[in-house]
Amino acid sequence: MHTRSETSKIIGYCNDCKGYLCDICYQTHTKAKAFRHHAIDKGATAKQNADKEVGSLGNLDIHEQICKQHNDEKTSLFCRKHMAVICGRCLIQKHLNCENQLVDLIEVSHPSIDRLNGIRHELEVILGDAQCLENKVSVSREKNTSAKDENVKAVRDFRKDIENYLNKIQSNVENEITQVHAKNESKLTAQLKTCLEVKETALRKQQQIDSIVQKNLKSTLYVTNESLGTEIAALKQTLNEALRKSMGPLYEFKKNDVIQNLILTDNALGTIEDVHTGSDELTQTITRKQEHLQDTIYGSAGNIAPKSVTVPQVEEQKSFISTQLQRPLIKGETWNVLDVKWFKQWKSYVGYDSRDNYNVGDECANPGPIDNSSLLEENTKTIKKHLIDDLDYTLVPSEAWTALVSWYSITDHQEPLPRKVIVEGYLKSEMLLMFNIKSGTEVRLWNRYMTNMYEPLTNDENTLMDAGLYSGQTIEGTTVMAPVACKGRGEE
Repeated sequence: MHTRSETSKIIGYCNDCKGYLCDICYQTHTKAKAFRHHAIDKGATAKQNADKEVGSLGNLDIHEQICKQHNDEKTSLFCRKHMAVICGRCLIQKHLNCENQLVDLIEVSHPSIDRLNGIRHELEVILGDAQCLENKVSVSREKNTSAKDENVKAVRDFRKDIENYLNKIQSNVENEITQVHAKNESKLTAQLKTCLEVKETALRKQQQIDSIVQKNLKSTLYVTNESLGTEIAALKQTLNEALRKSMGPLYEFKKNDVIQNLILTDNALGTIEDVHTGSDELTQTITRKQEHLQDTIYGSAGNIAPKSVTVPQVEEQKSFISTQLQRPLIKGETWNVLDVKWFKQWKSYVGYDSRDNYNVGDECANPGPIDNSSLLEENTKTIKKHLIDDLDYTLVPSEAWTALVSWYSITDHQEPLPRKVIVEGYLKSEMLLMFNIKSGTEVRLWNRYMTNMYEPLTNDENTLMDAGLYSGQTIEGTTVMAPVACKGRGEE
């Protein structure tokens, strides 16, 4: 059997096997008993059936279409990690590590009406903001052109009073005005281009969604729904960045009163200055009150805090958690283990770091329910070994943990991971006790972090945490006089 794209010459088509036949396959199909009842077309009829099948692919749902990499497989899976539709062979070759991120497109359910309405709403907001930006560009362009005409006229009127002098410097002033106008025009043209591109993209996405819904392509709609959140966020960010940019100052020609009495001197005719009206519409940011949409593309009921809990503003959240994290470790207190990836996403959402404030308060950056699954052994509630502080997890006080859970909830079937604060001994003294080495003996310790890579541990007062050691890591030591068998494992 062959696919449409293979190089073998096709001379037939089997309607039962749904495949094309080369000369050898055709002979096998016509002679073998297993295929004697199959309906086979040959010649022009086979080509017509092949063309008809290829022409109908445009209306097939994604899980019914042929994989572009493997022409004998259908794209029945969706990888959330790589945002790609794949077939079974793709899974084996490239996506074995994506097991928890794979979705069976044949089994997916149709997205809810609320979810689709949420997508449409976001696109409508973008279109509205784009239209607002376009209107502002149009008004600013008129003001810019009007300013050019009025200022050139002012220059020429002033020139009449000092005709001889203006012959010398008029050209320079007009050139300056033209340059300012050109700079403004360049900025406005760039803004308008951005506006039109965003509008075109938003309209295209709207039409795409409507077409998919009309054709009832549920898996296509699912994939589109998964990918549109990122695209909508990008469109919003593009608009916001465009709005933050200056569209060029208004300007006005200022006559120099003194120059009227100094016609014979080499003074400038005047200056081009910005006009500040106190409410420059060109640089105002479009603000639009965003409606809270439950069960939209940004999450379902499980992704938001319970309705009975009032979630504070992001600034209040940042201030509270920041204060909690500054608390010292006190023996006996309880701190909770928190996935560092989730915590970094939360920091981005609330603008915890001053350098990362592009998505502050944006629902696209909302971290959703707390998820510690990456810290646990598969299908268990046991924490994995060899986890590293600040790389895999972070620790937060119980008050901070309770607040975060009340604001964002926690993923189903997960429980808190509390840890009591204990007092650790110093590394060197603990090693002496572990291997029964006499106190006062000079001992040298090394941290083995690769097969043949060692790092000396020179600070005798370091604890395990200070030295950056984790559970199961090897520490080797020798006395000054002779090597001693004191290889051990650092414990948390």
